[in-house]
Amino acid sequence: MEGAINRPNATTQQLLDRILREAGVRREFPPNVAEEVEAFVAQPGIDDARLVDLTDLPFVTIDEVESRDLDQALFLAETDGGYRVDYALADAAYAVPAESALFAESLKRGASFYLPGFAVPMLPRALSEGLVSLNPHVERRSLVVRTELDAKGTPTSSTMFRARIRSRDKLAYGDVDRWLAGETDTFDAAAYAPSLRLLKTIGELRIADQIERDVVQHHRRSTEVVVDANGNLEIVAVARRLVDRYNEQISLLCNIEGARFLRRHVQADLQPVFKVHERPPESRVQELETLVEGVVAARGLDPEVWTWRSRRTHGDAGETLAAYLARIPVEGPGGDVGRAIHRQAIWINRRSEFTVEAAPHHGIGAEEYARFSAPMREVVGIFTHKEALEVLDEISDQNVERDRALQAQVVEVSNRAKAIQSRIDKHAELIALDHFLEQDLERGRPVREGLVMGLAKNKVYIDIEAPPLEVKLYGDDLVTLLGDHPALTHHGAALAGPHGVLTLGDRVGLRVKGRVKGRWSFDVVRPTAPQT
Repeated sequence: MEGAINRPNATTQQLLDRILREAGVRREFPPNVAEEVEAFVAQPGIDDARLVDLTDLPFVTIDEVESRDLDQALFLAETDGGYRVDYALADAAYAVPAESALFAESLKRGASFYLPGFAVPMLPRALSEGLVSLNPHVERRSLVVRTELDAKGTPTSSTMFRARIRSRDKLAYGDVDRWLAGETDTFDAAAYAPSLRLLKTIGELRIADQIERDVVQHHRRSTEVVVDANGNLEIVAVARRLVDRYNEQISLLCNIEGARFLRRHVQADLQPVFKVHERPPESRVQELETLVEGVVAARGLDPEVWTWRSRRTHGDAGETLAAYLARIPVEGPGGDVGRAIHRQAIWINRRSEFTVEAAPHHGIGAEEYARFSAPMREVVGIFTHKEALEVLDEISDQNVERDRALQAQVVEVSNRAKAIQSRIDKHAELIALDHFLEQDLERGRPVREGLVMGLAKNKVYIDIEAPPLEVKLYGDDLVTLLGDHPALTHHGAALAGPHGVLTLGDRVGLRVKGRVKGRWSFDVVRPTAPQT
């Protein structure tokens, strides 16, 4: 199994609690919610005659070691012409009907919120970790999205229905990754090995399909704020395992097929909620193309290798961003420059958002996308399940006016919850950064190597290599290295002053000086050449 789970010390917990208070997130549930939970515990509806009995299928859940709110279980099978994916989702809509106090409270929260070492659940733990969670070796209600795929992994049809399932095991990502590679036998997979092996097969087919459709595969450094052995926060690198990508593809498939269902039935008094990700605006694409041109000139790179001519400006003679990013190096010779360009490509993107109108999701290359897969963690999941089930059950006495009002509220609170989680993550990163830099002061201010990832008139973004931190340098930090009043050159690819130049992809050394006016300041060691 994976590493131990540490808990914040008292000081760190106070800082995290303050983040929650400032975000307006509360831990306690009102008394009427507790009463409804007791009623559901007494009658969980597992004997519902409408449920299709799938307890003979060896479903399993795959999650983090510490996860207790198990939203999804999967069963995969081969068919005559390809594959079948059964994705079972916790039936939170049954436990949390729209007229309940539980739903009203979920609507106030919008989502579960995750902090280092603990979470604040949207639903009471008796449900989210108990009778609704798809825990192993017990029967549970679920909403199953069944998708048929051809031999290339392309969906040919999909259905949705309520079912009774019994998960055979709660598996951890790391253990499954090692099992698929033949490196571990930490769990007995005899009952579900054929299904689990197909996770790799279908995952690779779906990844290949994304690449073929020119979906951008960004190279990014993944990090996570965790609690160390002393209860302090630290930022660590998170390796993206193959099983993470495979499991992600199954989840994406479920959400895409769920969105198609919503769109097909939008006229049936159904109130859908979609997740939309617009393409980067034309102006940002042009800026990136020009910036790459500046990097090539500033670094003296081979234009045949490094120049990008976008299809938006050059038509068929151009190249998609996905194809360009896939061919430039991110490791070894040229890797420093390649990683900096990838970061710039990420920054041109818009943010995704929940809406009532179907539209493409640029980030995954889908014509429509919805969030079916996290019904215990997101109120939008409960609502989309409810709406889909009203169509499936052919309910004619729907409260359409109420549901339209709820639809608008769900969109609003879901977008707000995304923003709150983003702020929580950012504040946790700042706490971890403060702790690390304070320790560096005590350690005699060692020099940390970093990579120049972004440049602005009065700001430089640096990725420190180890530990994996992002820091910002401001004008005062740059005076010794560049001199006064540096200016951007080469279309923003370089920042030049009377004493020197910083260019995207440069390696620099940083030594913390201390706090100045509420922010950290640094001494900057002259840049070294990027990897060649």
